[in-house]
Amino acid sequence: MRTTDRGWGRMARVVALAAWLGAMARAAEAQAGGAKDSVVAAGAIKGLVVGADGKPIANVDVVVQPTAQRTRTKGDGTFLLSGIAPGDYEVLFRKLGLEPATFTTNVVAGQQQEVKVTLAPIAKELDTVRVTASVFNEINGFVTDTLRHPIEGADVEIDGTEHRMRTRADGRFLFLDIAPGRYMLRVRKLGYGQVRRSVQMARQLERTISVVMTPLPLTLSPVEIIAQSGLSSRDSVAQVEFSIRRRMAGSQSDLMIRDELAELGKSPLNFAIRQKAKGIASKELAESACVLIDGQQPLVDAGTGVQLGLAGRGPSFGGGGGNSNPASRGAPAGAGNFTVLQTLFADQVESIEIYPAGSELSGTACSRFPITMPQCGCDAARSPAIVVVWLRK
Repeated sequence: MRTTDRGWGRMARVVALAAWLGAMARAAEAQAGGAKDSVVAAGAIKGLVVGADGKPIANVDVVVQPTAQRTRTKGDGTFLLSGIAPGDYEVLFRKLGLEPATFTTNVVAGQQQEVKVTLAPIAKELDTVRVTASVFNEINGFVTDTLRHPIEGADVEIDGTEHRMRTRADGRFLFLDIAPGRYMLRVRKLGYGQVRRSVQMARQLERTISVVMTPLPLTLSPVEIIAQSGLSSRDSVAQVEFSIRRRMAGSQSDLMIRDELAELGKSPLNFAIRQKAKGIASKELAESACVLIDGQQPLVDAGTGVQLGLAGRGPSFGGGGGNSNPASRGAPAGAGNFTVLQTLFADQVESIEIYPAGSELSGTACSRFPITMPQCGCDAARSPAIVVVWLRK
C-alpha cells in the first residue's frame, strides 16, 4: 500500500492528537484520584476570635491563604475550616474597625489545629487615610463548565498585577486587597477556551464573578487547543505587554470595560469611544487608524478575525465577504465618517485600551504595527493615537 507524504502528515497529526488526549485523560484521572485522597486526608482549623476585652467577636472574616477557603466567626466568636489539604498556610483574620491579624500554621492530614486570636481596635488617633487603607476590597468567584460543573485547577489572574491563583476543587477563587481601578481578569485551562473579564473595583467593594468555560472541540489539533486555551507563547507575550502598558499608563490613557460599553449594544466602536471616553481626546481616538486586536495584530492585518475589505468596499468579518459597515445597519447620528473602528461593535468588546497621541509610553503597542503602516510605528514623525481592542472570549 502506497502512503503519500500528505497521508503520513495526516497520520502523524492523528497519532499526536491521540497521544495528547491520552495524556489529558491520565492527568484528569490522577487529578480526580488526588482530589479523593485530599478529601480523605484533609485537615482542619478550629478557633475562637475575641477582642482586647476578651469578649467573642462575630462576623470576623477568616481566610486561608493562598487558597479561596474562608468562613466567618459565629456569634460566639468560634469558627471551623475543614477540608484543608496538608501544608503550610497563612491564616488571615479581619474585620472593619479592627487591626487585622495573621498567623502561619501547618495543617496535618487527619488533625485539627485549634487557635485563639485576639483582635485589637484600630487606634482612634489614626487619621482617615490610614483607616481607609485598612478597608479590604476583594474579587471572589467560581469557574464552571457549560454544564455548571466546577473546574479545578483553572489559572485565574488579574493582568497587570501580581494577583494570580488556581481554582479549588469547587471551582472557587479569591483575591484580597484589590486597589480601586479597572482590571482585566483572565481565566485559562488547557482544553477550554480562555475567558477574559473586565472589572471595575471601588473602595469597600466585594465583587463576585461567575465564569463559564467552554470545552474546545476534540477535532482541534494539539497546537490549536493550546492556542485557543490562551496558553501559547504568542498569547503570553501579548498579556505581558498589556501589563507593561497598564503599569506605565499616565493620566491621559484609559481602560474602558464591558459594563460601560454594553449599554451601547450594536453601536460602532468609534461612536462608543466618542460617547464614553470622557476628558481625553475622544475624537482623535475614535478616528484613529492605529488599532490592535487582542494586543497582537493590527486591525487591517489579514490575519485578524476582523478585517477590512478592499478599498471602496465595506469592511467584512472573518473574511466572509459580507458588508458589515455600520452605516448599512443604521449607525447612530454622530458616528462620523468611516474609520477602521467602525468594523467593530460595542457588544463584541471586553475592554479597550485608549492612548491619545504621545501617551503610550512603553512602545509595546507601536512595535506591533508593520512597516506598511509607518504612521502607527514607533518611528512615526508624530506619536500616534493608539487603540487596543480586546474582544469578548
